Amino acid sequence: MFCAKKKAHEDNYHTQSIINNLLTPIDISVIFVLAEKTSNLKRVKDLSVRINKNQKEFVSKIDELEQVEQKYNEAKEQYSEMLKANGTCPMCGVSTI
Repeated sequence: MFCAKKKAHEDNYHTQSIINNLLTPIDISVIFVLAEKTSNLKRVKDLSVRINKNQKEFVSKIDELEQVEQKYNEAKEQYSEMLKANGTCPMCGVSTI
């Protein structure tokens, strides 16, 4: 009989201990910090995506400008040769004939 009462008290203590652990307050201040960190990480990710996009556009524009510069130099060379063929100085535009 004593063992049964002892067992019942131990079970009751164990149950009360579990209930007490479940009812202890939880510090939720960490949640706000995590929300702020998550927001900052999202902002950094968005900035990273924008930087990559801008970098690709920048490289594309540089390639386009290099092509335009190459076409300009070719056109300038052709024009100079045409002037020379017609007897005109390409530097000053004075006729050499």
